[in-house]
Amino acid sequence: MAPSPLPAVWWHGRQQLAAMQGRWGELEAQLSAAKQQAAEAAAAAAKAEDDVAEVSSAYNHLEEHAHRLEQQLASVQQAAEPAPPQAAASSSAADEAAVNARIQAAVAAAQAEAAAEADEQMGDLLVCLGQEEAKVQVLSDRLAMLGIDVDALVADIMAAGEADAAAEGSGDDLR
Repeated sequence: MAPSPLPAVWWHGRQQLAAMQGRWGELEAQLSAAKQQAAEAAAAAAKAEDDVAEVSSAYNHLEEHAHRLEQQLASVQQAAEPAPPQAAASSSAADEAAVNARIQAAVAAAQAEAAAEADEQMGDLLVCLGQEEAKVQVLSDRLAMLGIDVDALVADIMAAGEADAAAEGSGDDLR
């Protein structure tokens, strides 16, 4: 009696099953790694969005500070305006002119200093904003390579931020 081909088929089938199970494990590991990378990229994108929001907030505070400085400057200038001329001696008029000149010089120096400080802070903010935008672009590119819809992710993040802002805004009304 001839040997049955069944054990050979069975052995060959076992080998194929083992190979498929090995490949399945590799695919599961690759999927897990891709999901982890996607989660890390999403977290980094959210952090970058938070950083951009912080830079925006700092910029708004800088604008408010500049506005307050301009108001202070205007009040100093109003206080420094010369009083209407009176019939005074020429020496007191000369003294008054000297005082006014010194006040104007002080005002000009204060304006220049405030403008220089604001320009420096604005430059720092713009550099930070540029760096954050570059990070967001790199993360967006990476997420797109992983097949994640970046626009939808950004829209979700923005919607969550708006919802948080709305919740905070409604909480302010209750105080």
